[in-house]
Amino acid sequence: MTMSVPEDSDARSALPTTSEELNSLQGIHYEMPSDLDAFYRMYARPQLRYAATVLGDMKAAQSVVRRLYTHLSLNWAVVLLEDGGPEAYAWRVLKMSVELHMRMTVGPAADGRSTTPAGNARTTAVHEAVRATLENMRT
Repeated sequence: MTMSVPEDSDARSALPTTSEELNSLQGIHYEMPSDLDAFYRMYARPQLRYAATVLGDMKAAQSVVRRLYTHLSLNWAVVLLEDGGPEAYAWRVLKMSVELHMRMTVGPAADGRSTTPAGNARTTAVHEAVRATLENMRT
């Protein structure tokens, strides 16, 4: 079974299926568990929106979410045993991955000052993204 972005997604080709990515690696054949496929269908789109909102870069967000689902697919049996369930675990990993991506891509501007956005603007964007993601997950 392969994962796909939900039908109403505006980013149908934004997230290649984890099965296809893993099967493209030499010597690996991956068969997607049905519960992971359902998890992907339910949460990938809001997770992508969250990452894109916080990072301000759709390509970076796609990369972060791809890595999240690669990690989840390779560790799914263990993820199912995590405190709070796979939803809480995926949320923690996504937040850490977004934060790590932001830290790794921050560099000095030509004048030597940091390119990190102002703290308040970043905090507001993160809170808005979290609120929107949680609202989408509840519906």
